[in-house]
Amino acid sequence: NSNTQANLTLHSTTNIAYKCKDTSFESDVSNDYAIPPDASIDSLAPPISHRSSSYLESPRKGAEKALEKSGYLTKLGGKIKSWHKRYFVLKTGVLSYWKSQHDLHRKPQGIIVLNESCRVSRADGSNTFEIATGTKNYYLTADSQPIMEEWVRVLQNVVQRNALRLLLSREDQKPTLQAWLIKVKHGHSRKCWCVLIGKMFIYFRTPNEQNPMGQVNMRDTRVEEVEHISDSDSDEVSQNIEKAMPEPTIGIFPNHVHQGPTYLIFPNRAEQEKWLYQLTVVSGGDPKAGTQFEQLVQKLMEGDGDPSSMIWRHPLMTYSKEPITLPLTTFTSETLQAEAIKLFKSVQLFMSVVLDSSGIDYHVVLAQNAIQLCLDIPELQPELLSALIKQTSRHTQARHGVQVRNSSSFKHPRSFLMNATNLFSCDSSS
Repeated sequence: NSNTQANLTLHSTTNIAYKCKDTSFESDVSNDYAIPPDASIDSLAPPISHRSSSYLESPRKGAEKALEKSGYLTKLGGKIKSWHKRYFVLKTGVLSYWKSQHDLHRKPQGIIVLNESCRVSRADGSNTFEIATGTKNYYLTADSQPIMEEWVRVLQNVVQRNALRLLLSREDQKPTLQAWLIKVKHGHSRKCWCVLIGKMFIYFRTPNEQNPMGQVNMRDTRVEEVEHISDSDSDEVSQNIEKAMPEPTIGIFPNHVHQGPTYLIFPNRAEQEKWLYQLTVVSGGDPKAGTQFEQLVQKLMEGDGDPSSMIWRHPLMTYSKEPITLPLTTFTSETLQAEAIKLFKSVQLFMSVVLDSSGIDYHVVLAQNAIQLCLDIPELQPELLSALIKQTSRHTQARHGVQVRNSSSFKHPRSFLMNATNLFSCDSSS
């Protein structure tokens, strides 16, 4: 009888292990996780049938397991806004959840498909993060900050992998930029073949490599020009890199979770400026940083400047007869803020005074003074261009005045905008 009871217990334990077989194990910081697939009980189980799609038999088992995770999280309800603990399983790019770990044999209560349009970010609350699918936002809370950060890291990696697969599968998608660059992360430098395609920055060992060493989803980052590298684990390593590589450098800084920045070192200034521009265009920036005007521009850039976007009709983006009280762009100096407001007034005067032969000198002096000021103080150049973009917007609000409604009145401000842009982009040495 005792032998029979032991056999039944062993058989029952084996079945439980196999019910949990499809859940994965990513972190040991919590005891809420399912039994891992490689638990020792497997040696007692009968042989399983072969499945061609199983990660257990894949040569990329380690990479696939790194994109899987399971554990308890507290989820904010949709219709009834209350928090409920649920058991989540992330596998094959889908996040499913049940009431309990013991319900895995049942149909999940819900699923979240982590396609390339999803965004995963920290939300309000120290241990809370958000999954935005485009049609619905999910708010999940972990028991501790390390667990939350681990979930966010794995989920973001899944979204990036799916976005990368989609990009590489499209034959019409051509790289925006590609070149050999020196990539530095955590104080370790390596020469990589870097490719910017869509909003994905991808780096390979060689140009012919099919599988990338890594990738960065640029919409979740901000890009800055940096003078030195300061993220190394050792100051000595950082100093050695700086001495050996004094070339122009760009930093790519993640917006979410405490991930280290990625630095790119360029052979010359021209190459750096080219990459800096393109990376900035596709980056998400800091969503809560900058003036309201800058945040609106950032949202437009995320939508690739969609001409039909209602953001173009926002009062801050359209012509205004009233003077501004705050600069359109960010300044830390009160003196520069005052100069920025004066610049906007100059643009208003340039547009409001009728342009004829008797008043041509007035317009010339206004333009000369504004552009010369921006050449003397380069920090003011984005402010002038922003003011010109706002005041020459094709989208108009009601009652702008006769000159603004008349399309011919836009000719000289648009020429001002084009010439100022060309002038500021010229090489300073010429």
